[in-house]
Amino acid sequence: MYGLKIPRPDKESVDLFQSLVPTDDRVAVRPMFGNISAFVDGNMFFGVFGNDLFVRLSSEDQLDLLKNKGSSMLEPMKGKPMKDYVVLPKTWRARPEILRFWISKSLEWSSKLPAKRQRNRSPPRGLSVRSRRIHASSADSLSTYLEAYSGPALAYSPSHSCTRPRPST
Repeated sequence: MYGLKIPRPDKESVDLFQSLVPTDDRVAVRPMFGNISAFVDGNMFFGVFGNDLFVRLSSEDQLDLLKNKGSSMLEPMKGKPMKDYVVLPKTWRARPEILRFWISKSLEWSSKLPAKRQRNRSPPRGLSVRSRRIHASSADSLSTYLEAYSGPALAYSPSHSCTRPRPST
């Protein structure tokens, strides 16, 4: 991806992240670009980027957090900070109560943001336009599509569209 090397977290950072994720039914944890993040209503509010923990905060809370030595704006690409996301100081790793305070502020603020709607998952590559429409509207995966297809055997190749053998005349 344009020469961008995304840092991966070590086991210690992932374990710390998992121990700090709030126990709230609205929170979902999922991978994000080789790292891991927590979401509320589809909005990312807490995560790990490399070995850095970050939170999403209001402008006022960002200013408060950035007063602390070791905190900074999250910059996945050097010189391009992500709006609203602040890296928590590494020195706070030994003080989970402070981390939980900022994570709870992040969850509270992010839960007030408009929920993101779920996007339709695109079908596997190699399906024809017609098959893409069918796949997106009625099948969960290529195997489900192939199993649900009625008629003669269906040929699939990643470089060709799905085709059905034509009946002989």
